[in-house]
Amino acid sequence: MLGLTLGDDGRPAVPGIPIADHVSALQGLSGVLMALLRRVQTGRGDYLDIAMHDTLLAACANVVGPTLTDGQQPIVKHQRTTGGAAFYRIYDTRDGRQLVLAGQEAKFVRTLLEALGRPDLAPLCLQGPGPHQRPVIDFLRETFLQRSLPDWMTFLGRLDVCFAPVNTLPEVLDDANLDARGMLLTDETGRLEGGPVAGASQLVEQLGMSGDERDVQGPEGGIELSQDEQLGSLDDLLWQQARVARGHDSAAGVDAVSSEGRGMPALRARSVATC
Repeated sequence: MLGLTLGDDGRPAVPGIPIADHVSALQGLSGVLMALLRRVQTGRGDYLDIAMHDTLLAACANVVGPTLTDGQQPIVKHQRTTGGAAFYRIYDTRDGRQLVLAGQEAKFVRTLLEALGRPDLAPLCLQGPGPHQRPVIDFLRETFLQRSLPDWMTFLGRLDVCFAPVNTLPEVLDDANLDARGMLLTDETGRLEGGPVAGASQLVEQLGMSGDERDVQGPEGGIELSQDEQLGSLDDLLWQQARVARGHDSAAGVDAVSSEGRGMPALRARSVATC
């Protein structure tokens, strides 16, 4: 992952989030849910074998192609998502801030370049990523340095272009979209109970379901679950499923899925839920 995440100086840059932890946790969640579904449908469980290294490598599917075909390290700065596309890059602005272009579709390319008076550069972007896009990258770099980030936000906001500012964490938490999505919770006094700072907040789960306290609308025609049908957490779901499957309520914990005779410990409801 670090070998594919290079700064402008060509040196590896440490990602700002624990990517391996997140992708392996999501794979674990998916595996547990699929094992539970299999047990419901067939009466048989499964043993889950998940490694953080494996899941991180699988997340590199969009860039690993050249290495699989010819065994060579890709030229990172020429790849689609790591620097080889003018419309998938970070650009500095005059006030020392940054903005990001993150849409390489033809309509975004043509719209912005026409607005900036250089539609002649569009064909270079439509040939795919690579060193041939350098003239476009250089033009956009010089152009974005001419105005401040707020000015560019106003200008780009009037166009059909995929872009965003590089925000600080306080700016992220103050974003109107987070407020509209109910991602921040405060008590009636504007602070967490017992919290040291007035107005302190906490993040809530990013997945909303109909029936939650959060006012998140599901897709039209989607399946709606009543509050009683929602178990509230994966821990409760596993525990309930295990109890139903085993036909008893053991306080010591029961197997969530069987190891299917492989001589390995079966996953246990409580241990899986808390990992």
